[in-house]
Amino acid sequence: MRRKYHLFPFSSRGPREDGGFTPTLVAPGASINTTQTWIPGSPVKEAGYELPVGYSMLQGTSMASPQAAGASALLLSAAKQRGIELTPATLRTALTSTVHKIPGVQAYEQGAGRMDIVDAWKSIRRGAHGHAYTVKAPVETALSDYLKTPGLGTGVYDREGGLKAGQSRTYDVTITRTTGPDRAVRHTLKWRNNSGAFRLAGGSSVVLPLNKPVTVKVVARPGTVGVHSAILEVDDRRTEGVDYQILNTVVVAKPLAGPAYTVKESGSVQRNAPTSYFVNMPKGAKTLEVALGGLRDKSQTRFVAINPYGVPVDPTSSIACYPNYDNPANTCRPDRRAYPNPIPGVWEIEVESRRTSPVLDNPYQLTVNALGGTFSPETQTLTETKVGQATPLEWKVSNGFGPIDGKLQGGPLGSART
Repeated sequence: MRRKYHLFPFSSRGPREDGGFTPTLVAPGASINTTQTWIPGSPVKEAGYELPVGYSMLQGTSMASPQAAGASALLLSAAKQRGIELTPATLRTALTSTVHKIPGVQAYEQGAGRMDIVDAWKSIRRGAHGHAYTVKAPVETALSDYLKTPGLGTGVYDREGGLKAGQSRTYDVTITRTTGPDRAVRHTLKWRNNSGAFRLAGGSSVVLPLNKPVTVKVVARPGTVGVHSAILEVDDRRTEGVDYQILNTVVVAKPLAGPAYTVKESGSVQRNAPTSYFVNMPKGAKTLEVALGGLRDKSQTRFVAINPYGVPVDPTSSIACYPNYDNPANTCRPDRRAYPNPIPGVWEIEVESRRTSPVLDNPYQLTVNALGGTFSPETQTLTETKVGQATPLEWKVSNGFGPIDGKLQGGPLGSART
């Protein structure tokens, strides 16, 4: 399968902790570039091609940021030559209103979309302008109590709310217009890059007075386990460009529940692409164990565990934790890792195939286990035992998620039976 545009697995993805965009938009992040002629070409031999002396494949934020900054500089320069006042807010409106959706990539991953400098310039020449707004939307994450206003952010973000597949939940989103006409202004409400989980409980427009909050109701009904996202556009049709965009993200996690406390998944991921699984870690677990198997010969496919705070607990460097990848820094065990005292809540396990994997389609099998177990008392001392006579013992066992009473009966000296 060939893609004209796609995101690297290591590209930043959102949402922010307050539900907002990360990234706002995306720009090209990889290309073949000229390098010093005394440096050998940087090949990608595993993927089937090599580069001559003086050329290298470069990628990452150090590529995408200059692309976005350079495009913005060109727009500012052109506007100055034409005598057009281009404020930061207007530039942002022009860029985010003229992006193009990358097919197969969700809103929380690509933000508004892929920037297009030509279309942005056309929008600026047509008088791109947008009002300013503030938004208060419900956020339920492991850290949402620590937001400036606890439980409220700039976009809907429900990760720890226990939402289930097929279940509907309504979120009150409060929008306040802070600039523009003193009179009330009607805005259209439109979904962009909707995964299919979101709709509005009400009409497709809203009237926003100046500096007076108005609440719209966003309904999420995810049909499958995983992450679902969409952008709600709030637009005064009399202005050029989309005035405001609100990110909405919900997560449906699989429970690591008894009796097995295990989640098993299988699938296939293409070279240079990721897929994520979400599991709900119960309280009391002593260890989270993740295993990856079923790989094809020479496949460079790894997993990365991300805790409920959104922090990876594995190395995320593009040279770490891959099987079948020759690099001195690649010392992380790729097939199985255990994490002691895991934070309870929703964990993300990302499976990704490196851009150099010689296998295009990389099948895998993923197993996630919640482990735990304690004995109380840990030791028992017997004052007397007799050879050939059974001696009863009583203990309490906790599997990490609740007590289990039990009895142990000693057999002949040197053995025991349950």
